[in-house]
Amino acid sequence: MNNRERKILRFVLAITTGFTLSQLINWQLSYLTPILLSILMGGPNIDFKTGMGFFAVIVVGCLFGLLLSMSLVDYPLVCLLVFSVLLLHIYSAGNRGLSPFAVIMLIMAVTVIPLIGIASINLSWLLVEALTISGFVSVAIALVFFTVMPTEPDPVMEVPEPENTQLSPEQSALISTLVIVPLLAYYYSFSVTSAIIVMVFAAILAQTVNLATTKKGAAVLILANGLGGIAAVAVYNFLVIVPWWPFMVALIALTATIFADRIFSGKPTAPLYSSAFTAVLLLVGSSVSSDSADAAQKFLVRLTQIFLAGAYVVAAFSLLKALSNYLNRDQQQAPAAAAETAVVTDIGA
Repeated sequence: MNNRERKILRFVLAITTGFTLSQLINWQLSYLTPILLSILMGGPNIDFKTGMGFFAVIVVGCLFGLLLSMSLVDYPLVCLLVFSVLLLHIYSAGNRGLSPFAVIMLIMAVTVIPLIGIASINLSWLLVEALTISGFVSVAIALVFFTVMPTEPDPVMEVPEPENTQLSPEQSALISTLVIVPLLAYYYSFSVTSAIIVMVFAAILAQTVNLATTKKGAAVLILANGLGGIAAVAVYNFLVIVPWWPFMVALIALTATIFADRIFSGKPTAPLYSSAFTAVLLLVGSSVSSDSADAAQKFLVRLTQIFLAGAYVVAAFSLLKALSNYLNRDQQQAPAAAAETAVVTDIGA
């Protein structure tokens, strides 16, 4: 078994284990566990020290989010300003190499927890507990599989990119923050808590600045959402037809295998399948874990919310790109005008 095949097998076993545990125990927001696992298992190997670092990030992030819930939610302008500054630093750290897992946990901690706290501080406490459990379980499972099934690290290959199109970490972080802040302001102003899933998924997609600021990249994001939605519909309908635990485990393992084969392909389209698989886990996991009779309706609602999140991010990126081009137009025309003046002067002389 080569290195790539071991990564695929490890990914599938970890996701299947996390999904099965989350459905068996079914704690609050348990469906986040396989999503966080997919982020961890799709990245570089982690050791015990790194795992402890992730534990610390989870605890500190959740406690800080709880502190915001208890202190700033009654001051809208101050709260939004703090949100913006925190998001800017988190996205900047992510662009400089902070683990995607840590980025996602911090974003959820400093945004979702305070937003839930608008309705009730008790709900914030419950959310802190749920996020902590999901984060701890996902890191623990990842540590087990990274230890039991180690793989060789991938060779570091630097791919040169044109300087004119490559954004700095600070520029990318600023764009991501500008995309998310209006959504935060809307949720905060109208105390919207029923569609938090849009906020979370949009925050995840907002990290793909260098991809989404191009027309081709925007099409890729839309395609990823569409692919994830189609796969989620297929998986969910199979589970409705055959509501049997062994079948569910086998189906999740098969789905994870199909996506893992493409996630670890090394091709430029690999991030597309990673984003699509996140949508599958989010939609299927949150719907299957629901005990209510209207699980099918909730699935359709969440599917719509996922598409809305993707559409919002693409539209926001496109708007910022158009605005940037418009503002830079005068700066680009100024050198040209100066050059024309110089030529005319030389001719006149």
